[in-house]
Amino acid sequence: MAGHGAAPERNEGRPVDPVGRISLYDRLRQGGGLLQDGAPGGPVNPLLRMVLRWVRRPLLAALRLWRRNIQLRVVASTLLMSLGVVLLLGVVVIGQVRNGLQDAKTSAAQSQAAGGFRVAQDKADADARGEPGATAGSRVQLNSGVWLTDLVQQLASGGQGVYSVVALGSDTEQPFVDDSSGTRAPRSSGDVQPEESVPQALRDSVDAEPGTYMQHTRILRSSGAGEPGLAIGKQLNDVNGNPYQLYYLFPFTQEEKSLSLVKTTLATAGVFVVVLLGAIAWVVVRQVVTPVRMAAGISERLAAGLLQERMKVTGEDDIARLGESFNKMAQNLQHKIQQLEELSRMQRRFVSDVSHELRTPLTTVRMAAEVIHDVREDFDPVTARSAELLRGQVDRFESLLSDLLEISRFDAGAAALEAEPIDLRTVVDQVIEGAEPLAENKGSRIVVRGAEQPVIAEADPRRIERVLRNLVVNAVEHGEGRDVVVRLAAAGGAVAVAVRDYGVGLKPGEATRVFNRFWRADPARARTTGGTGLGLSIAVEDARLHGGWLQAWGEPGGGSQFRLTLPRTADGTLRGSPIPLEPEDSRRNREQAQDGVPAEQGATRAAAPAARGRAGLTTIGRTARVMSDQRRWGRRRPGGPVRAGALVLCGGLLAGCASMPDSGGVRQVDVSQRADADAQVRVFGLPPRKGELPADIVRGFLEATTSDEADFRTARQYLTKEASRRWRPSSVTTVLADGPVPRMDPRAVDRQDDSAVAVLSGDQIASVDQDQAYRPAEAEYETRVRLAKVGGEWRIDQPPEGLVLGRSDFERIYRPVNKYYFAVPGSQEDSGTGGDVLVADPVYLRKRIGKREDFVTSTVKALLKGPSSWLDPVVESKFPAGTRLADETLSLDDSNGLRVRLNDRGARVGPVQCNQMAAQLLFAVQDLASAQVRQVDLVDPKGARLCVVNRGQADAYAPAGLREPSERQYFLDARGRLASLPPGGEVPSLVAGPFGDGQVALRSVAVARSERLAAGVSQDGRSLYMAPIETGAEPGEVLLRSRAGRAEDGLSRPSWDGSGNLWIADRDPESPRLLYLARGAEEPREIVVPSLGDGRIEGLRVASDGVRIALVVKRGERTSLELGRIERTGGGPGTPPLSVNDLRPVTPRLEHVESASWAGVSRLVVVGRASGVQQLQYVRTDGSAVNTPPLPGANGVTAVAASEDEDKPLLADSEDGIVRLPPMGANWQLVTEKGSEPVYPG
Repeated sequence: MAGHGAAPERNEGRPVDPVGRISLYDRLRQGGGLLQDGAPGGPVNPLLRMVLRWVRRPLLAALRLWRRNIQLRVVASTLLMSLGVVLLLGVVVIGQVRNGLQDAKTSAAQSQAAGGFRVAQDKADADARGEPGATAGSRVQLNSGVWLTDLVQQLASGGQGVYSVVALGSDTEQPFVDDSSGTRAPRSSGDVQPEESVPQALRDSVDAEPGTYMQHTRILRSSGAGEPGLAIGKQLNDVNGNPYQLYYLFPFTQEEKSLSLVKTTLATAGVFVVVLLGAIAWVVVRQVVTPVRMAAGISERLAAGLLQERMKVTGEDDIARLGESFNKMAQNLQHKIQQLEELSRMQRRFVSDVSHELRTPLTTVRMAAEVIHDVREDFDPVTARSAELLRGQVDRFESLLSDLLEISRFDAGAAALEAEPIDLRTVVDQVIEGAEPLAENKGSRIVVRGAEQPVIAEADPRRIERVLRNLVVNAVEHGEGRDVVVRLAAAGGAVAVAVRDYGVGLKPGEATRVFNRFWRADPARARTTGGTGLGLSIAVEDARLHGGWLQAWGEPGGGSQFRLTLPRTADGTLRGSPIPLEPEDSRRNREQAQDGVPAEQGATRAAAPAARGRAGLTTIGRTARVMSDQRRWGRRRPGGPVRAGALVLCGGLLAGCASMPDSGGVRQVDVSQRADADAQVRVFGLPPRKGELPADIVRGFLEATTSDEADFRTARQYLTKEASRRWRPSSVTTVLADGPVPRMDPRAVDRQDDSAVAVLSGDQIASVDQDQAYRPAEAEYETRVRLAKVGGEWRIDQPPEGLVLGRSDFERIYRPVNKYYFAVPGSQEDSGTGGDVLVADPVYLRKRIGKREDFVTSTVKALLKGPSSWLDPVVESKFPAGTRLADETLSLDDSNGLRVRLNDRGARVGPVQCNQMAAQLLFAVQDLASAQVRQVDLVDPKGARLCVVNRGQADAYAPAGLREPSERQYFLDARGRLASLPPGGEVPSLVAGPFGDGQVALRSVAVARSERLAAGVSQDGRSLYMAPIETGAEPGEVLLRSRAGRAEDGLSRPSWDGSGNLWIADRDPESPRLLYLARGAEEPREIVVPSLGDGRIEGLRVASDGVRIALVVKRGERTSLELGRIERTGGGPGTPPLSVNDLRPVTPRLEHVESASWAGVSRLVVVGRASGVQQLQYVRTDGSAVNTPPLPGANGVTAVAASEDEDKPLLADSEDGIVRLPPMGANWQLVTEKGSEPVYPG
């Protein structure tokens, strides 16, 4: 045993160990500990302490209100969450608006800059050559400085407020100072500061590499103001060939205003929504909280003993039912409490009466026992031992009666505390002194630690001694002869005494039951002194009476520790204990010490020992409420910072999205502007799911074929391996009006349920062959799709041939493109079309064919494959067989030029053939660019140039209708005379010659493309005349006569091809024929049309290339428009020199075609009727629809005329007279009320 005189072990003076984490509210209440980690009373800076005292009271009041008012918390949470949603929505909306404004501005800026760069370079080239467009100053002086200044002003004219133009010297490393030529000084339009507004990184990129570059910047003005904007620059050559940098600066002024308007609108709407939601939450929560508050008030009065209180119940809703249940509960509680009170009174009376009544007989028994015990030596050994047992049991019975009386005082609330300042060390010494005999008997040593310093507290010494005696005696009893350690400590406002033994310990859960009355940890344990079973229960009540804690900890086989914690003063409140409940030498702390975890950290983790299989701490009295508050608020604390951080993050994102950028990295501009911006939504197919039925498999396969995948990877997952190997999706594409409709064939289901057949049906309108050529084909479509089970899953074993698409999917996936090939030269007898004319070959290509291949590349690859089978007999490609691209992808550069690298086969050509190849490429890619393609550069596999062809050189191979398109339109007046409309004129005039002076009254007319010759048919429809359009000319002899009896059955309107050959049809029912006059002067030759059958040609129009002819053919009651191929065979033995072969329908849906005219290289304008309604529309020569706005209607149109140059107006013969529709016009304009047969040359 060791007391004061024993060598004391050093007390580490560990700080108070809080029970759980102390909340912010509790720290504020205790004061001064706001900045401490759960340890009050620590050192705080005086200034901080003064600030904390100043803010403590209002902050404490606010926190108290927050804790007590659930309505406030709900409304505040609603406002915070609403604000977060509004902020997040604002981030998304403003971000989308900003991106949209920025993208639109960037796109428009790129187009504007690209056009400006072309104008600047064209001006430099023109001024350098001294062409008519050059200024006199630039031709004579060629002063670069003056030229640059004029250029900047010219480019900036009309762009005030929209953009500014800056010209800088190309060498950005040297300062911009004027030199002799004046080219190095920066020049700018308006009040822009050129050097400060153009970022250095952008200037370095423009100076280092060719191309166009852009970067976000801040445009600075001379006044010092700045605004965000976009700078786009490129290096060019001036009039003298010196390099300089030209920049376009586009301010985001309007975009900033639009964005500011959006922000203001969103902020106003957001504030309104947040306030409205807060008000709604306040009203709704108030309706719910008011009854709850009423119930809380009544509960408090019930708790105060006013058991007659009841809730007022109104209505039949959930709150009303809650009130009824509450009232029933209160009534039952009142009844039970009354019963318990009566029972308690009876119990206390019984215990008191029994204890009192037993005192007298017990005194008599004690006196007798003492007498017997004193003379026990005179008895025999058995009787002597009985005397000793009798005295011991009488002592125990007296102790039991004393404990029962004490318990009854606690139950009755009559226990009184006689507190006085005491040193717990003295009490401990007294307890140890009394327990020494028992300890010596047990072989235990009682060790005291922490007795170096006084441990003073206001307490009742009798009760504290009783508590400690109970703890020490229990420790000695159950310590199994090992040491018992008594530890004393004081810190802050608390003192503590802990008694530690190393006996059998406590099992999980026993620490919560050890303080129950008459409970023993193990009935089999032997006690030397015996016990009443009420010692720890009385000790707990003594601790509670002091406002302290009595707690227990233990682990099986590791002993136990009981800790008594008292406040220093009688009215003090405990916040923690100076001694950890779990001792340092516990098994868990030893294990953590081996792992390097300090014991202090391990001690603070004892809040949930039951989950770890140990007996945990038990908190008695009012401490339970404190722990509950601390844990509750400790769990809530992280939510506040997280929500605040989320709101701050949303606010930061909103601020970042709330303005246009004024900085960023340098990006190269891809100005390969295409006519189709390819801005459609990409479509992805879904793979088959497990367990799908055959009908679902077929539908999934059809949907997957409409995706944008180049290799149809997803669609092939619906096929068996063998079917996937056989299936060729590019072999043919069947186009249906409304898409394929699958249905299962019940007759084809296998009895073993391992095969099935689906039928696809629909209304077919066209097909696209393996050459990508479109062909109308109206028919009922039906095909069978066979399915089989593979590995328990249905798969298609026999798919439909190629692709089966609906019209809408076809128009989304495919795009029409014109390939160009050279017409095959004619025979020597035929002085017609030669091999220097390009012919359009329309095809359909997939818009999305993969990530690495754009539409320019796919168009060039299709061109290299050769012409379609329909056009192949009359055209040829100048690319050698086997020519392929040496590059993976192609694109137009920033000057709208195309560079094509060919393989070795394509590079083995001469200069003339190379130019022809480049011309084919230039015309093919022209339809893909919004601006005119400037040139095509062909190079060999190593990059060496083969040839370069610009637009002017390529125009030499264009059809006659595109080389020199006529500006004049012609028609016949009321007297059958030929009149013309001059370019830009509104008043028609008669032409010179016999057709204009009335020598021959005409029914129809055709003007040669040279506009020096015309051919006309007389009003009776029987005679064909030809006459020059010049003064004094004579009509000449009749070139052709028809034997038809009626004018409607006579000669058709004639037509000229691009080589000056005249074509006409004789509609005589007895002998219909197609005739041809070479150069318009030879004898008419009949043209063979093998596929015409019993049809009769009612009208015709020959394309300017002389290879294609549009025929209006009547078969029975139906009149259709068909396209024929003109073949020149050379007139060998048995072979006609000319023939029109392979007629194909162009307008299968029109029942009666009245007139047609070429309106482009592969486009016709047609007047016809469908279901009795007249229609005026554009169609492509392959029979597909043209993606243009519908033409406005005109009254009673009988004839229509157009130019192959699509920029020319459309003419029509209507009931109102001759009318004209401008290219971008919305309404027809009257030319003359009296006239007919409008025509363009051709």
